[in-house]
Amino acid sequence: MDKRYLMGLIEGEGSFGVYYKETKYTKKNNEVKIHKSLQVNFSLGMSLRDKEMVSSIKEFLGFGRIYLSEKRKTIYYRISSKKDAKKIIQFIDGCGGFLGFKNKQYIEWKNKINNL
Repeated sequence: MDKRYLMGLIEGEGSFGVYYKETKYTKKNNEVKIHKSLQVNFSLGMSLRDKEMVSSIKEFLGFGRIYLSEKRKTIYYRISSKKDAKKIIQFIDGCGGFLGFKNKQYIEWKNKINNL
């Protein structure tokens, strides 16, 4: 896999996200607690026919997971940890970043990750 090719795929099909997840649970004394956690997300979705390509992305980067959505006929390369987000940031910055709107999205995401 060529890193410039991967950068093009990320620029065209990649998405960046940071969001809060709320989990409710009940303690033994019936007290309801709410746990809030910050979730980090980077994903690259492609058609199911590109399954080998997505596998080669994971192999090239050496981290992340692959998820399959039969309903959407899509396969995703995803990361969901701050540790892996830092690795994606290193990769993207090492390649010189993006141009245009994707760069704006990326910089906002990167700043959120760096402030966690």
